[in-house]
Amino acid sequence: MKIITVATHSQAYFPALKESAQRNTIDFVVLGWGEKWAGFGWKLKLIKNYLDGLPADETVLVIDAFDVLISSGSEEMESKFQRLNQPLVCAAERKHFSRIWNWAYELIFNKDGDYPDTATIYNYLNAGSWMSTAGYALDLLNHAALENAVNDQALFTYLYTKGHVSIDYNCEIFTCIRTHRDLKYTNNRFQNKFTQTYPCIIHGPADVSMKKLISQLGLKPVNYSIRQHIWKYAYSIYAFRGSNRFNKDAWNQDSDTISENDIEQT
Repeated sequence: MKIITVATHSQAYFPALKESAQRNTIDFVVLGWGEKWAGFGWKLKLIKNYLDGLPADETVLVIDAFDVLISSGSEEMESKFQRLNQPLVCAAERKHFSRIWNWAYELIFNKDGDYPDTATIYNYLNAGSWMSTAGYALDLLNHAALENAVNDQALFTYLYTKGHVSIDYNCEIFTCIRTHRDLKYTNNRFQNKFTQTYPCIIHGPADVSMKKLISQLGLKPVNYSIRQHIWKYAYSIYAFRGSNRFNKDAWNQDSDTISENDIEQT
């Protein structure tokens, strides 16, 4: 199993990600280090090129670099992925506290109203964390006509609505938090209060503070400057702005050749 992230440098909670990985005896692969960030499509191209060198049946886990903590070993992650029995599983988000934020998300990512319902409050896909096999993920990315300006959130959301990927709406592998209060720290693990599960990956998208979680885990405090907070929040808004930046026409021309195109939700 390979755990992969893309980072050009250390920022925000990246030191805590490294320490949490070490605590769980995990070595993760960092792509793009020392390079200039060129967009979400560039990120996907780096991942695609890396996957191309792996065996098709190799399990891969992709995570964001600046707002993720690891809460279990890789064996638990792989076991849960196998139980879910889906070829590609993305993290799931619940609705935001802000009605304006929810309205914006629906307008941008669900304007056609074809987002599937789930059995929990976790209805939205988050493209920052996902798990698959190298062969299946590579097949999807090869069909995506990737350019640097492609928006990964829009791409994976489209694939979700078309049935090519699923979401972890029970938060078995991933949990995306709106606040640290979404989780309860018990028996040296974080438990999701809404699903009662113990996720392996804790993701705080859109500049959610993870300082409390870092303290509960006993990790070293992170020096997260105001400038970095502003950068992170602004980049989250940038991700929304680019929501339509991928070529649906190019995808539709080739999508009938995907190895599995009738995927149920997790």
